[in-house]
Amino acid sequence: MIPFRKIGLFLVAMLAFTACGQIDDDLSDCEVTPGPGPEPELEADFQINVFTNVKTNEVEAELSTVDKEVADAIREYLKNIFAEYAHDIDLSFYNTEGDSSRLYYESHIMDAGEHVYRMHLPVHDYMHASLANIQDNPLVTSVGVERNHTLALNQVKKDTIDSHNTGLFTGRLPMHVVANQSQTFDVNLYMANCSSALVVDSTAVKVTNMRAFATGFATDFQVADSAFVYPAKSPMVKSDLLSIPSNNKVIAFCNVNFPSRNPYSWLHVGEASTRDNLLVQENDPFEGISIWRYVVLVTLPGGNVTRSDIWVKDPLLAGELKIIKGYLDGQGGVHTDSEAVVGVSITVDWKPGAQFNPIF
Repeated sequence: MIPFRKIGLFLVAMLAFTACGQIDDDLSDCEVTPGPGPEPELEADFQINVFTNVKTNEVEAELSTVDKEVADAIREYLKNIFAEYAHDIDLSFYNTEGDSSRLYYESHIMDAGEHVYRMHLPVHDYMHASLANIQDNPLVTSVGVERNHTLALNQVKKDTIDSHNTGLFTGRLPMHVVANQSQTFDVNLYMANCSSALVVDSTAVKVTNMRAFATGFATDFQVADSAFVYPAKSPMVKSDLLSIPSNNKVIAFCNVNFPSRNPYSWLHVGEASTRDNLLVQENDPFEGISIWRYVVLVTLPGGNVTRSDIWVKDPLLAGELKIIKGYLDGQGGVHTDSEAVVGVSITVDWKPGAQFNPIF
């Protein structure tokens, strides 16, 4: 099963020694920025728990729409995206007054489903922010970290990019820490990126090469506002070809990226009842409007390239997996009867132009 995750952070005030401050400690897995000088400090435990979201069945329901070999290939591709642990985690504590400057910070290599970190925390009111799995994602970096209102995840700015290779998680919580009193703070970290797959039956035509790109997604995430940033022109996300047994006539691709726009204002993955109600409403203002799309380039044996643009109306939300299924016609065009697809435009003997320059 491919789970969605929440990460809970529980801050318990108690008298204890600090894990990243003892003389005999191994400090190789943590980075600490001390708090301000003369304020009274309280020693506290941070217990980080990684647990599975109960709505994981929605992912499995999506995978059940394709055959087992394809579903297994998608699971393998996403094993480090929807994993049940956090590799690295950054814990920042910001001033709730003035310029929202960062007052305290720790960075840890976690590599576990749960862990307890013990730290000195100055007595203060904080806005806490957590970022997980940033370290090994070359496409996304954290910026503006010294101020809560500027903290963001920024994706590399290119016309064509690779897929994300980690599941990104963030969380935030206002905290009032007082001296000489035990307290518990619970922070849930939610997934900031998502995944889609394109599964195409190639029985009708012989193909010498096939490439797929997805576009229409955010490029940045503002942590304090929990808001995604959408550019005027979204980059093309290169979808990776999945390994399917050669006797299977299905060609499948998968990609991981920030989510699409969400005109329906669904809160997060799992709002199935809300989604269904919206889609059956009459006079839907978004009916027939594409939110994101796949661009598929099929090279035929004679060298001709057929381009198919698959326009998708169903938003791709953070923490969600969506599968688009289709089939190739005799000229390499992609057709689909998916309810999420508004339409498909096909260009036979397509030549690349100024508006589309993928990396080959």
